Amino acid sequence: MSLRVFGGIGMYSLVCQTLKGAAAALRRLALAVSLAMAGTFVALADDLSDGLAAYQARDFATALKHFRKAAEEEAADAQLHLGAMYFNGHGVTQDRDEAARWFHKAALRGNLEAQHILGVIYWDGRGVTRDYVSSYMWFDIASQNGSKSAADSVRRIAANLSSPDISEAKRRAQACLASNYRNCD
Repeated sequence: MSLRVFGGIGMYSLVCQTLKGAAAALRRLALAVSLAMAGTFVALADDLSDGLAAYQARDFATALKHFRKAAEEEAADAQLHLGAMYFNGHGVTQDRDEAARWFHKAALRGNLEAQHILGVIYWDGRGVTRDYVSSYMWFDIASQNGSKSAADSVRRIAANLSSPDISEAKRRAQACLASNYRNCD
C-alpha cells in the first residue's frame, strides 16, 4: 500500500528507494573504521537494516524501536525514516512537527532525501511554518548534492519568488554547505 504525501511520491516507495542501499553502505563504513569503533557502526547498520525490514513488513512498533535507536546515535538514514514514520503516523501518533524535527536532523547530517523533503515541507508548511526562502534553500542544497528532482523544484519555484528572496535563499544554502551543515539558518 502506497501513501501519497509529497507531490505524488508515495512515502512507502520513498522509504524503500532511499534506504535500499543504506544498510549495505553502513556495513561498508563499519568495515573501514578501526576495530574499536566497528562494533558501534555494525550495531547501527543492524538497527537500520532491522528497522527497514520491520517497516516493509508493516511491523511499525519494531521499526520504530530500531530506527529510534540508530537515530539517537546520529544515523541520518534512521533519522529520515523516523521522520517518515511521524509524518505518516506509522507506529506513532502522526506528528508533523516531530517529523520535521527528524527530517531536519537528517538533513544536517547530509542526507539528500531529507534535504529534499525539507524543501517540500517548507513550501507546503507541513510541520513547519510555511517559508518559501527556506524551501528554496533546502531544494538548492539537495540539488547541489545531486538531487535531480530538487533541481527541478528549484527551477519550478523560482518563478514564485522575488529576486531578493532567491538571492537570500542561495546565500543561506552556500553558508550551510560551506559550514558543513553547521550554519543552516
